[in-house]
Amino acid sequence: LAAAYVFRGLYCFAVNPLFYVMKTNWIPAITVSAGLVNVALNFLLIPRYGMVAAAWTTLISFALTFVAALLIGSRFYPMHWNVNRLALIAVATLVLYICANMLSFDLASSRIVAKTLTIAVAIPIVFRTANIIRFRHLWTLKQVLLLKIAFGGNKRNGNRDS
Repeated sequence: LAAAYVFRGLYCFAVNPLFYVMKTNWIPAITVSAGLVNVALNFLLIPRYGMVAAAWTTLISFALTFVAALLIGSRFYPMHWNVNRLALIAVATLVLYICANMLSFDLASSRIVAKTLTIAVAIPIVFRTANIIRFRHLWTLKQVLLLKIAFGGNKRNGNRDS
C-alpha cells in the first residue's frame, strides 16, 4: 500500500495543470475510472489471492490516476517532468524494498526496525550514488532539520510548532 500512496502523491502534482487551466471537469472522470478499475480488479482477484490482491489493485488504480492526470493535464498545460529521474527513483526504491523484505528475524518488532533502518540508511546512499540527489540537497536538508530541532519551529517569525 505504501507504493500506491507514492502514486497518489505524484497524482497531486500531476493534477495541478487541470486546476490551473480550470479544466477540473476531468478530475471526476479520472477518479471514477480508476475506482471502477479497482472494483473490477478486486472482484476478479480477491477471491483467489485475498488481501494481497487488494493491495496490488489499489497500487494499479492509483498509478492509473497519476498517469491519466499526467497525460490529460499535459494536453492543457505541459509540465516538464524529468521522467528518467522519476523512473530511476522508482526502480531504486523497489530494489531497496525487495532487499529489505529479504531480511528475516524471528520477532516482528525486530523485523520492522531492521527493515526501516535498512531503507532509511540505504535510500540516501543509493540516491546519492545514482546522482538522484546532490550534496547540496543533503546539506539543505541537514540545515532544515537542525533548525527545526534547535528552534522547534519557524525561525523567521519565532512561532513554535505544537
